[in-house]
Amino acid sequence: MLNSLSFRNKIVLLGVASMLGIALIATFSVLQSRRQIIDGREGQLVTAVQSAHTIVEGFHAQAAAGKRSEAAAQEAAKEALRRARYGAPMARTTSTSGRWTAPVSCTR
Repeated sequence: MLNSLSFRNKIVLLGVASMLGIALIATFSVLQSRRQIIDGREGQLVTAVQSAHTIVEGFHAQAAAGKRSEAAAQEAAKEALRRARYGAPMARTTSTSGRWTAPVSCTR
């Protein structure tokens, strides 16, 4: 089959085959990258849910032990989850030397 093709057609066929190969490899690479991104996001979501569950369990245990009322434990759990999700407001303080120190959490 290739013997019947002219030299020019053989070169064109080689170019087309290489382009198809590159397109196939690029497609595979994009699909693999997409899968890795999705897996990473799923892992972050699982971690966030486990963390939220642990926070709520802690406040539930305090309410069950009588250290907080159920309503106070629920409000504290809501605030803790809000801070875990959106972050606590931060303030920077300076030491007497004028250098920045670690961020300090502010209370509302």
